[in-house]
Amino acid sequence: MRWFAVFAVVALLLVSVFSVMSEQDAVPQAPVAQTEYERRWVDSDGTVTAQLHTQPFQVRRGEGWVPIDTTLAVRADGMVAPVATVGDVVFSPGGGGPLVRLAEMSLTWPTPLPRPVLAGDIATYPDAQPGLDVVLTALPAGFSVTFTLKSPDAREIRLHAEKVKSGPSGTVTAGQVSGGPVGMRDAAGRTARAVRSVRPGGLTIRPAQAVLDAQWTRYPVAVTQEFSADALSWMVVGQSVTGQGYVSQWRPAGTATAGVAGEYDYRAYFELTAVPVHGKQVRTARLRIPACQQVEAWHIGAFGPGTTWTATEYRELIGVTDCGEVDVTALMTRAAAEGWQRISVAFAARTDQEPAQFGAPLVEVRYQ
Repeated sequence: MRWFAVFAVVALLLVSVFSVMSEQDAVPQAPVAQTEYERRWVDSDGTVTAQLHTQPFQVRRGEGWVPIDTTLAVRADGMVAPVATVGDVVFSPGGGGPLVRLAEMSLTWPTPLPRPVLAGDIATYPDAQPGLDVVLTALPAGFSVTFTLKSPDAREIRLHAEKVKSGPSGTVTAGQVSGGPVGMRDAAGRTARAVRSVRPGGLTIRPAQAVLDAQWTRYPVAVTQEFSADALSWMVVGQSVTGQGYVSQWRPAGTATAGVAGEYDYRAYFELTAVPVHGKQVRTARLRIPACQQVEAWHIGAFGPGTTWTATEYRELIGVTDCGEVDVTALMTRAAAEGWQRISVAFAARTDQEPAQFGAPLVEVRYQ
């Protein structure tokens, strides 16, 4: 028995040693290439491991890279800005001057602004005009602006806008910056679209009059416009649980939703680049989302701000995530062989579960 005990101890030590060696081998080397959306390593066997993100996850600072951090802070020059984002968005500290600047675009409120109240990634300018708050939210590659209407009196919202032009499918553009349609949501969660028009040097938003005047409307009503310098797109679409209505949100702030939440069944669409695997031999590829619920992953056609629940091309069911992962080796192999520029993926919850809420997915692919 004594010899057996000694043998068991030795065996456990060997297992521990091999486990440590295995863990050390699994640790990737220093990245050999990086962008805001991608990180690549060369593995010990000569293969390359690449993480392809659907949203920017890091930003260049000097000679290195730092994680995206949308927390707002007051800079040395008095301006308000997030710690580290793509596009270097800057918010007003109050008073005159632009409300917000992103790349070559700027928006200016027509009257002096109050000092903002900062909370995480949100800057609130209370009572920017009677009965209306202006709320700016920093995003990884841009910002959203929400006009919080406390009464039906705000019939029209006017801003000075530099270099903003009308784009397709209800979008606006300003150089590398783009903005989607303007959404409305009342305090009860009911949604609608506002009308936006672009004039030389200006932007006008008209909330839906029928919503403002309706007896069922619960105030405050949030009117939201998003602007982004993001190279990749994502959105959330929804169908009313009664089948009588549809909603869509282009690059909404916060997390994505898949499944029934409130009055709608939501699906989340994401886009990722396939360029790094062009002409490569893909060995493995895993699609990962930060959610442990089972979620269906679908390969879909290209989407844009005008895409709706009913106007989506569902090509094939890739699989169902198992605690946040699904094998996409076959899909990435096709993308590599056929030279796809982009891959669009939709996430839909299973019908028998609570809605899944998650951040930006990524694909980890090994190739040679």
